Amino acid sequence: MMYKNLKHESRTEIARHDRLEGAEDETWLHNLTHLRNLCSHHCRLWNRQFTATAGRPQTINILKERWNLDSARIYNSLLVIGYLLSKIPFQSEWGSLIGRLLDEFLESYPERYMGFPSGWKREHICNWQS
Repeated sequence: MMYKNLKHESRTEIARHDRLEGAEDETWLHNLTHLRNLCSHHCRLWNRQFTATAGRPQTINILKERWNLDSARIYNSLLVIGYLLSKIPFQSEWGSLIGRLLDEFLESYPERYMGFPSGWKREHICNWQS
């Protein structure tokens, strides 16, 4: 992974920009690379145990509150994507699109197969108002 090969100073600057610790950046990027590879090969995601999991954030309270510690499934990856997209200064439709997709999909499949904690809709994965 290219990020892992960067000098420590460069990784620190990237992490500071995103308000992350270096270890968060590294595990998140590894997890998202793994997720991208699965998607590019048309693999299923809904009941998959990820081998490259995103590390629980230590410095971002909104993520710490929503993080599912008992899961190596897609839920935490979606939290990371939503959070990172919220840091880009443009209006992204991702939150509403993924919300509608999940509402439709989860009518047929139990939420636990994707690592969603009970009551996740109260702390909607796509709502980053804080």
